[in-house]
Amino acid sequence: MLAVYGDPDVMQFIPGGALTDTNAVKALLQVYVEAQQIHGFSSWGLVERESGSLIGDVGFSVFEPTGDIELGYTLARAHWGRGYATEAAHACLAGRECHLAGR
Repeated sequence: MLAVYGDPDVMQFIPGGALTDTNAVKALLQVYVEAQQIHGFSSWGLVERESGSLIGDVGFSVFEPTGDIELGYTLARAHWGRGYATEAAHACLAGRECHLAGR
């Protein structure tokens, strides 16, 4: 996930921007684990079915300024424009497994 979270283009709209090392990635993933335990939802790994590659994440989080629940995704730049984020977001909203993408 460092390849995804460490890419400044991928992370340009994410508060805090690109992560710099694996320790930062591990800390973020721990936040996701804790969010799942506390809220019953979080971000999950997004895996391309065809290749089996981990290509990002998708899921729900609490938008701290308002307390609203938001749906978001982080997707490796090489996989932009293939409809994966849309497919994963639809699956999340429908309550299906949203960690699988691709055809």
